[in-house]
Amino acid sequence: MQRTRQMENPASISLSLGLYVYLFSGLVHISHTLYILVIEGIRLRKKLIAYLIASCAALASFIPWIYVLVMNLQKASATTNWSGKEIDILSSAKIWIINLIRLFIDKETGNGE
Repeated sequence: MQRTRQMENPASISLSLGLYVYLFSGLVHISHTLYILVIEGIRLRKKLIAYLIASCAALASFIPWIYVLVMNLQKASATTNWSGKEIDILSSAKIWIINLIRLFIDKETGNGE
């Protein structure tokens, strides 16, 4: 039980920070929750209870920002509309290669990015 309690604080903090830093990290949290439910089963075990407590704490700390998000939903939608656009595989490959090269070579590529 002690080990489970020790894990709930870092999990709660990382979930809260993830939501504050990048709103789409909520999708990662949802998939992680599904993973834990598959691994642990739906029975309430110590790990599952600790994870649910950490999730509730993270969500509770994010409630003020949920209010702000709801009040500015149109602006948030306009800001994230890029995620719904389709991009062809060649453009994706070009961007991946440029980003990979940028890891090793600090040079402008001349394409305005």
